[in-house]
Amino acid sequence: MRIGLLGSRVLHPRESTLGRVIAVLGGHVLPLIASLVAFPTMFHALGAGRFGFFMLVWTIAGYAGILDLGLSRALTRHVAQNKEGEPEGLGRLFWTGQVALIAFGAALASVLALLSGAIAQLAGADSGMRAEAVASFRALALCVPFLGAASAARGVLEGYERFDLVTAARIPTGVLSAVTPLAVVVLGGDLTAAVASLAAVRILTYAVFITLCLKIQPGLRAVGLRWSSGLKGLLAYGGWVGVSNVVGPIIVNVDRFLLGALAGIAAVSYYATAFEAQNRLLILVTALTTVLFPAMASDTQGGGASASLLRLGNRATLGVLFPVCLTLVAFGPELLGAWMGREFASEAIGVWRWLVVGVFVNGIAQTPFAYLQAIGRARSTALLHLAEVLPYLIILSILAFAFGAEGAAAAWTLRAGADCLVLMVMSSRSARVGLLPETILAGLATALLALFLLDLGLTARVVLFLAFLIGFLPLAWKWVLSNAHRFAIRRVLNGI
Repeated sequence: MRIGLLGSRVLHPRESTLGRVIAVLGGHVLPLIASLVAFPTMFHALGAGRFGFFMLVWTIAGYAGILDLGLSRALTRHVAQNKEGEPEGLGRLFWTGQVALIAFGAALASVLALLSGAIAQLAGADSGMRAEAVASFRALALCVPFLGAASAARGVLEGYERFDLVTAARIPTGVLSAVTPLAVVVLGGDLTAAVASLAAVRILTYAVFITLCLKIQPGLRAVGLRWSSGLKGLLAYGGWVGVSNVVGPIIVNVDRFLLGALAGIAAVSYYATAFEAQNRLLILVTALTTVLFPAMASDTQGGGASASLLRLGNRATLGVLFPVCLTLVAFGPELLGAWMGREFASEAIGVWRWLVVGVFVNGIAQTPFAYLQAIGRARSTALLHLAEVLPYLIILSILAFAFGAEGAAAAWTLRAGADCLVLMVMSSRSARVGLLPETILAGLATALLALFLLDLGLTARVVLFLAFLIGFLPLAWKWVLSNAHRFAIRRVLNGI
């Protein structure tokens, strides 16, 4: 298949959604495995305090959406709706966006470098490691101008549904992001050197995505700028996406800075490590919404095909996340101890359990969130995130002050649950389809996971795990899987 003047293969429209999701998922899995292997060694080599700062930097570097002004999703939507358009017009939009994003990132990098001392103090750095923390934030600033620009370049590839190329880029760069700092630390490097190596990999990632864009769309090689109507049109939509991209990660990560100030940077180490490990589960949902977003965006009225994809995404997310989260929450002490050690597990198990529940409801919210942005309702999602900020900060401050890291995890989970419920209602109204069954089942699944917040013995946890899983499997078979999937599974089982 060829698109306009593209002159390059794209995914065939008859290729299954599942096949595309698996392709995207592949780009996340190996980097996830690399980070899970690297973190324990880095924790023991750097110590709890310095590793806590590394996790802060890791988190900031991972949220490129904060810096892309919403242009990544805006470009994906624009390409999905205008695949037959002139590539020269896209080229001008693309390079105008690149110049704007790099300039914006450079300004933010300057602010980060200037305020690195204050940020380090806010995060809880003591006198013994403050200089190293300041140098680390300044090293991070080197890659900040390229984070948002790389995200926008990836958005073009996803708009053309070249998920194969996105995956091919993500695997090596994602693995290097974990392995390179690990190698630096093992060879005797300090926190600053580890952060500098991470920044270098992020710059390399930008170069890779730009190269792939030029490869699939030769029209982008003609560099031109389009400052008026083109960029204005993208920013009219992308600006609201950008609000969500900024406010959302702030909501997600402000707990770490507050926790560092209230309980010390070591508490951040336990909290952030548990959060990052579990939040990586959302790659299962991210892979799905990445594939569904261009398809939903093509339906500009937000009904019909996009509504069907909304329901498909909700059911698939529930079907995939529940058994995984059930396993993590039921056997959290054993899994966490095997991964990070018993001492770490004893400190972090309460946080771990709360965050399993929070990550589950946050994952359920991803499809309705993507649907609303795909049909052009980015303003609604942005206003929702803005409305959440003040109540969340109040609840977070109270619970973190009273209960430390576990209280911060509880506050984050409560906010994620409220956000999920509102997004389900908003998307149901926009799609003009009833999502009550999906909402009720998601609520029931959340309640079942929350039972494990109780400090139960291993025997009780095993019994509940088996009971919930056995009850879930028939539901997943009838409600989540399609007739074609059930037929394929039967064929495989009959052949065994």
